Amino acid sequence: MAFDPNGSRMFNIQGLMEEMQTSREKVELLVSMPGCPEFYYPNQKRPVYPESEMLAFIKAKTTYKRSM
Repeated sequence: MAFDPNGSRMFNIQGLMEEMQTSREKVELLVSMPGCPEFYYPNQKRPVYPESEMLAFIKAKTTYKRSM
């Protein structure tokens, strides 16, 4: 597992699937959304996703219905 300089974990698609306990289709839908944070290491073809930025992104995109 890779870490960024701030100590946050960096995930690939498989890592996000395991942490979110969901299917690959749902993770790919999430990372294809506009504004999804991704990071490329030098000489790497596939992006990685910082845990802290993904959490903030998901929190900003999630809405809750109030139930009374």
